[in-house]
Amino acid sequence: MILTTVRQNPDEKMLLIEGTLAKKILSNLNDASEKFNSEGKPVFLIVAPQIRKHVARFVRSQLPSINVLSFLELPEDRSVEIAFTVGGFDAIE
Repeated sequence: MILTTVRQNPDEKMLLIEGTLAKKILSNLNDASEKFNSEGKPVFLIVAPQIRKHVARFVRSQLPSINVLSFLELPEDRSVEIAFTVGGFDAIE
């Protein structure tokens, strides 16, 4: 859904996300951030390269401690553990 929005508005300065979905995404990210920060671990949100810039701007405005990377920026020699999934169809219910 976010990728479609960015494709339709490639020159937009901000990401347009429906309010309920935006709140759910930020809530999920905040929960993950609190959990990992309490364990002394950094938090990374991995997204598609086409939306990285837009999502990073959106997330940093509310949760500046979360690092946003595209999956192309992940080092090949590092393993990644998926701890949380943010959004999806359940996020708008």
